[in-house]
Amino acid sequence: MTEDELQETLSRIDREIEGAQIIPLNPNVNEADSGWHPPEPITEEEWQAARLAPAALVERYLYADLALLVAAGGTGKTTLALWEAVHIALERPLYGRKSRGGWVLFLTGEDSREQLTARLREVCKGMGLAELDLSRVRERVRISDLSGQPFKFAANVMGDVILTANVDRLIEALRDDPPALVVVDPYVSFGPGEASVNDGAQAMVLAARRLIRALGCCVRFIHHVGQEAARSATRDQYTGRGGTALPDGSRMVAVLSTLEDHDIAPPELRPLLEGGGQLLELSLPKLSYCPPQRPILIARNGWEIAWAERPDENQAALERAQADELAALRFIQAQLAEGKKHTIASAKEQYELSGVPRNRLRAAIGRLLADGRLQLRDLPEHERRGGRKQYLHPIVGTPK
Repeated sequence: MTEDELQETLSRIDREIEGAQIIPLNPNVNEADSGWHPPEPITEEEWQAARLAPAALVERYLYADLALLVAAGGTGKTTLALWEAVHIALERPLYGRKSRGGWVLFLTGEDSREQLTARLREVCKGMGLAELDLSRVRERVRISDLSGQPFKFAANVMGDVILTANVDRLIEALRDDPPALVVVDPYVSFGPGEASVNDGAQAMVLAARRLIRALGCCVRFIHHVGQEAARSATRDQYTGRGGTALPDGSRMVAVLSTLEDHDIAPPELRPLLEGGGQLLELSLPKLSYCPPQRPILIARNGWEIAWAERPDENQAALERAQADELAALRFIQAQLAEGKKHTIASAKEQYELSGVPRNRLRAAIGRLLADGRLQLRDLPEHERRGGRKQYLHPIVGTPK
């Protein structure tokens, strides 16, 4: 190795460890000590006090453990995380689930404090909060801008993944007033990079657990979806970029994705979908401390957000069929009031007036005929053309 090559290698090492002071996994262990001793027997008090699950921050959603929110870029995951943080800060139910409240710390490695503050302000406007609540949000949602600093939880130094001192710095600074939730956004800005994917992820899991155990809080990484998962529209716990260590180490995994089919949205979400609104699905493929939960549908228009639980497939199909039938009846009744008598074929030709896709309109008409809400009646002689001898006639009044 030449002198120039040696200097370049030393410079590279300096760059890799900049801002990432190496610490032992247990800084309280004496160097002469092995660092491990046989555990004591379980006491009666410990036996009786042991809990099956950590404290719930939001019932059936977030607990005092490691959580992961995965979504593609541009989906709005940071905005949703801010919206959720407002509910937690105000101790409001979130997705219909009870929240115990607390203050929320955002560690941002990508967006500036100013940008996140502006988004938080607009989210609060969309919620229509009063000044008293706004004051509480400003106090309890706190943003630490680390976007211009090498503030890593774990670093890759010459191929070895090591923890940094930054997690213990956070613990020391937060010990007297611990947050209920620490949001790390995005995960990639605080990790060691992708040179050692699973080792790096395991180190980040360990770093999060240090925070969780010291502060009793929930730590949530906001992560990007993997390319293959994005192409295949996967929504399982392994949807995020990288290997399996991160989702395996997380106790809660949520996947946020965009839905193109707005027809599945329940009526309460429809107003926000008009005029370019966005429909999202928040899948919950991994929840270690509660029974499986149905996906959550989220409608967003500008800074306004509304939600509803996604109905099961059978219920969704039933509700869609009922909506199609109502639209078909309204269409045929309105056309009849204008003197236009439709056959099944002519109704299909003008399906756009009904607001129902052609194939679904045909199926809805068939069901309406079958259960007697539509009848085929004979046309007067002077209105018959070729094989057109009957028309569709509703037997109910105009649907309300």
